[in-house]
Amino acid sequence: MKNPPGPHASSQSRVQGPARQAGSTAVAATLTLAMAFALAGCADEPPVTSYTVPKQPPPELEQRSQPRPADRPRTAPPERGDAPRIEYDVPEGWQAARGDGISIAAFEVADGNQAARITVSSVMGSVAANINRWRGQVGLPSQSGEEIAKGAEKVPVGDTNGVYVELFGPERDGRQPAILGIVAQAAGRQWFFKLTGDGELARREKDRFLQFAKSVRFEESESDGDGN
Repeated sequence: MKNPPGPHASSQSRVQGPARQAGSTAVAATLTLAMAFALAGCADEPPVTSYTVPKQPPPELEQRSQPRPADRPRTAPPERGDAPRIEYDVPEGWQAARGDGISIAAFEVADGNQAARITVSSVMGSVAANINRWRGQVGLPSQSGEEIAKGAEKVPVGDTNGVYVELFGPERDGRQPAILGIVAQAAGRQWFFKLTGDGELARREKDRFLQFAKSVRFEESESDGDGN
């Protein structure tokens, strides 16, 4: 049996108590501030996927940076063991491009002095927040969720459906910025398909972009149903 703490122990506890309490309060405040910045960043900063930020570029991304035949399906490997794999058919004329740490797959297409970039990513944030971020990128004002829903279309994405928007901004130096975007829920995740480029080229690539999204096959991992 332990002896009751003596007077010196009580005095030491009284001295250390406030210091420990101050330390706990500082840690809690730091965590709260970090969470606030993380939530605020969803609307203003590019969203970050939970599994495409490797310390070193994976070999698959290095390989996709080289042009490859577009007449066969491609597979985007997961960056983490519990991430789903996706397969897709690459449209003619699209060339594989280097990823940016967020995109699971990336392509480029060009016609003369016009160019566009197509990306596939799985990120967080509400549909309205991400579409409004896209609107800002082409110089359009934000809209309410209702307004976005009215202007959106439903399109097939693999064996599910997604929300499709066309965003054409005001001309800048003789060029019209444009974004074609699709948001879909599949394999337990939120997926974004995005074409960014010159307005005229975006209009010409619209059918290929929609066909690309339609060709996607999602392969769910065994752990997708565990809520992680």
